[in-house]
Amino acid sequence: MNVMGGDFGAGRQTVGQLVQYVELLGGVYVPGNDTSWWVRPDHHYLYEGKGGGYADRMSGHVAASSSLDVTVPSKTFWGAIYSQIYTTPARYGQVSQVSFDVDLSWQTEGAFITDLPRGAPWGEKVSGKIRLVGQLFLTIHEFNVATSGWELLVAVPYVVLDEWWIGIGQYTFKNAGIISPGQVTAKLIVSPARYYALGVHAQMTTLHYLTPYSPATVLPAPPTNPPPAYAWMAASVPTMYINHKVLAW
Repeated sequence: MNVMGGDFGAGRQTVGQLVQYVELLGGVYVPGNDTSWWVRPDHHYLYEGKGGGYADRMSGHVAASSSLDVTVPSKTFWGAIYSQIYTTPARYGQVSQVSFDVDLSWQTEGAFITDLPRGAPWGEKVSGKIRLVGQLFLTIHEFNVATSGWELLVAVPYVVLDEWWIGIGQYTFKNAGIISPGQVTAKLIVSPARYYALGVHAQMTTLHYLTPYSPATVLPAPPTNPPPAYAWMAASVPTMYINHKVLAW
């Protein structure tokens, strides 16, 4: 059995190829509970944000849901998870362009039910349109030292749901899909010695353009179980890819 100097199928790697592999892994970010040996400690998702939605940086899951509220023209809920980079001049130079991609899967489900309750449908008391919009965003924030807060600089949207309904009846929908690296990309020219948070933001919005039928002057309260319009969306983000190209040293 010849072990020393043997070729184990993968073939010998050149120094240049090894450097490329190291650089590739250096741009990979994963959820907090990923214990893979090759993941650097600072390459786990570090932050999560919620605006009525769900976000878990440890599992890499985000979700949001929304339902019709006739007291406001629109209502939005969201959840987001983020990785972080620090643009050291030794690595990023004086000017660099950062590219941000993801590998994720998503699903969404919802319904319009405007013919309840029986005998006196709520939909007969109003006219207009109800709309449900679900979006995923790739976002880039920069930390502002002066304000000690994060400022949104880039938000690239990807629409997973845009449904609307007019009239009386019932309509349900259910969809799923994936986003692969290169399909949706966020880019930004970054400055040296700054912190940037790069994240996936799931957002669900309910809008209505309703008016009451005369002689009513206000919109009648809709049924709550189930509401006339509702939807939810969820996404699993196992990997974020953050790369950069130095434009000026």
